[in-house]
Amino acid sequence: MDRQDIESKKQELRMMVGERYRDLIGAADCIVRMKETAFSVQDNIGRMRNSCDIHALKRNVAAKTKKVQSGAMDDMKKSLYTSAAQIKLLADAPEQIWRNIENNNYLNASRLYLISKAIYDNLNAGMSGNDDIESQSVKVMETFPVVGRQWDAVSHFRTQILQKSKHHLKSAKETDMNVIETICAIMLLDNVNIRDMFQLLLNQRLLAIQEILEPKDSNIGEQIVEAINILKATLFHVGHIFLESEQHGKIPLLERHLRSLQQTFSTPSNNTSSTSNSTLLKGDNSLTPATQLQPSALPHVTASLIPRLYPTTPNIHLLVRYLPESIQTYTPFIRLEGSGDTFTQQNVFQDVQQWVETVIVTFGNEFNRLLQQVRTSTELVAIRSKTWAALQADELALELALKAKSTTVTTKLGKSTFNDLCSLLLSRPFSVWNLILQSGFVKALQDVIESAMEELSHQPDKLLRQRLGELDSKEDPNHDVGGFIWDDSPLTNKNAALLNATDPLIQKIRGYVAGRTDLVAETISTFEERLRAIRADQEKAMICERIIHEDMEEELEHFENLDLFHAKEDTQKLVEFYQERCVKCIKAYTTSLEQLVKEAVQKPEKARNTVVALDRAMTIGRGALGIASMGDTFQRVLTPPRDNILNANFAQARTAKGKVDSQVQDLISGLQKVYLMSHEAWIEHVEWTLIKGIKHYLKESSWTDLATLAWEPIPSATNSASPSTTGAAAGAGQTADDAKTLLPFHGSTRLISALHQVCLEMHRVGTCHMKSELIQIVTVKLAFAILRAMDQFLDEVADHQSLSLPAAGQSHEKAAVIFSEKGALQLLFDVKFLNLIFQSSIAKDTDLSGLFKSILHRIRGHIDPINLAVFEKPLDTNADRQYGRVAVVLGLLVQLNPSESRRRVNVVEKSPHVFAMAPLTARFTLLPIGQKMTGRIA
Repeated sequence: MDRQDIESKKQELRMMVGERYRDLIGAADCIVRMKETAFSVQDNIGRMRNSCDIHALKRNVAAKTKKVQSGAMDDMKKSLYTSAAQIKLLADAPEQIWRNIENNNYLNASRLYLISKAIYDNLNAGMSGNDDIESQSVKVMETFPVVGRQWDAVSHFRTQILQKSKHHLKSAKETDMNVIETICAIMLLDNVNIRDMFQLLLNQRLLAIQEILEPKDSNIGEQIVEAINILKATLFHVGHIFLESEQHGKIPLLERHLRSLQQTFSTPSNNTSSTSNSTLLKGDNSLTPATQLQPSALPHVTASLIPRLYPTTPNIHLLVRYLPESIQTYTPFIRLEGSGDTFTQQNVFQDVQQWVETVIVTFGNEFNRLLQQVRTSTELVAIRSKTWAALQADELALELALKAKSTTVTTKLGKSTFNDLCSLLLSRPFSVWNLILQSGFVKALQDVIESAMEELSHQPDKLLRQRLGELDSKEDPNHDVGGFIWDDSPLTNKNAALLNATDPLIQKIRGYVAGRTDLVAETISTFEERLRAIRADQEKAMICERIIHEDMEEELEHFENLDLFHAKEDTQKLVEFYQERCVKCIKAYTTSLEQLVKEAVQKPEKARNTVVALDRAMTIGRGALGIASMGDTFQRVLTPPRDNILNANFAQARTAKGKVDSQVQDLISGLQKVYLMSHEAWIEHVEWTLIKGIKHYLKESSWTDLATLAWEPIPSATNSASPSTTGAAAGAGQTADDAKTLLPFHGSTRLISALHQVCLEMHRVGTCHMKSELIQIVTVKLAFAILRAMDQFLDEVADHQSLSLPAAGQSHEKAAVIFSEKGALQLLFDVKFLNLIFQSSIAKDTDLSGLFKSILHRIRGHIDPINLAVFEKPLDTNADRQYGRVAVVLGLLVQLNPSESRRRVNVVEKSPHVFAMAPLTARFTLLPIGQKMTGRIA
């Protein structure tokens, strides 16, 4: 075999090996499996041998049975202890929740509720790790039915905790930590975010302000101060809780607590109970980054929290060990992040600014409604003082800060944390007084003045209108003021005890002298008392109260024109308002009196007023006169308090005094006008009565054939002449040589009677206390009435000589009045007598004086000039004597119009039948006895 064959065989062998490789591998694997099978058969034969050993079988069965029984017992005990521990916590939960609610610890109450809910869900769902979950669950709920009932007792606490927590947010006296815990309690139980809680806090505080300002019986000043404290505390809580701070890692304090609750179910342990007001504003970083609580490093401390939530449960630390892991590591869900939950610092600023604007409106409205309960300025001033005391520090600091911008002076007093906080939150200074309270107090003080003045202005309608209807009785003293003045029965019989008291007696006498009946006196006293009470009530309000303490004055002396709370400005405006309303009130009072007078004398056209109507009008007038006499009272009422005047300079004080004097004179003038107007109807009545009597005197008297028995001879006549010749004289100045020249020395009886009726009426209405202006008007009108009637009478007089030569077509019977020289002498005497009666009126009135002279001239025209020259002087003397004789009968007219210059003592001495008149000297000035009236009338 050569080399080629060898190579050929090798190639065939390679081809054969390649084709049979898989078969070779398969054979090898088969051989290996055969080996393994053989070993397995061997082992099985060995085990079969051991299994067939009865003793070994017994030992194995006994060991396995013992192990299974031990494991089942341990699992049963563990399940029982776990269930018992949870049921114990669930059973104690209501008592613990109640305890925390009563202590206002709502965060612990919320955590207890959530743990109880987790326990109930765990028991209801079955214990984890058991072989048969369904059977175990049924066994727990069936074996312990108290679980369901206990959860029913716990479940209703959620609503109570939420309600009480929200109500607790109204309290402004809580610390920052208490507010945070309350907010956390609500967020644990309710699905709300931080912004919702921020709005809830602001709304609750606004509601608290509204509730505290509701009208109550409590102290109003304390209510206002409490509302101010709520406003300030709310801003502090917002700043401390919701604003970012370096102290808390540039996250809000509330968010820090919420993150801790979400991860550990507990609050940060390194937090103080409250945050000081200055910490936030100064930006102090008391916590370094190493000591700050990082959210990622928060451990699960629920297990250690449970013993603190159940302080009264015995062996609570042992129970915690048997709680399942789901309870020990329980953490709640809190809405912190997500769409719609973003709450930035800009949102805080915007929301709090809107809330402050709402508070300004709401606070102002409720505050104004609250002040409506106050009826006196004294109470308002007391309330305002309490308010100023509560705001003084902040308002002073704010005022000094504003003043410091325009000056280089600095002071230690201009520091206020509240003002700094407001600048941070509101971006502007915030003054509680200027923005909320000032206008309310000013309006309340003005309303008190307005109300008091309005009540006083309506006093005539309430007091007089009803009483005037009671004056119809003739026994009423207002119908006979003269009788009231001279009636001594009230001093002797009814009020005997009054005589033992000097001052009341003098006051009573003064009232009688002034003609002040009970109604008039009541009107005057009621008006004066009410006016004085109003002024006394306004006294403190019109004095600029000292606000700054004396210790601060040296520190503040560099700040000029410092007007804290705008006290000076408001006080000055209040003084001006008070004076204006006081003047307006008295004028309205005067108008009411004037209206009552018009109503009293209102009558149909061409009808005459009754005496009752006249008395009503004059009663009102006497009341107006009595009020007008209170000039000093008006002066005191309208003059500002002394302290207020001292603050003004001399020129301003003088101007103010001049203004008050002018107002007082204007008020007195208006009241006196009512007084004069109230007597106009009575003057018309007296004038009508006198004209009626004068016409009767002129028409009914015989002016031709006069009886001269009441005439007497003139002083130059022969005193030895026979009296029998007096009646035979043919005429004055034309008698025989032995006859006496007789002249009238007594006024006409009808004239005296008419004047006497006037005097009676004047006495009835109490002319002795009338104003001189009214008396002048009365006497002038009466004099005009008499003289005009005489002037008209003289127009109808026919001369005695003309009787012998009647005019063509005119008979003697058609002559209105036939006038002889005797009649002219009697009429001339009467006119001269009237001249003495109305002398003061004639002297002061030019028209009256001219009319009087005209009448004298016309009467003298009916007398022979020669006789007139002889008789003129004796007639004057007789008229003067007549004036003295009728002084008693016509006392009012005589005393009101005296004429001492023409009186002579010898007249009285030569007329013994005339009562001697006492010298007209001032005696018994308190009594309405005849006095020298010239001084009072002038």
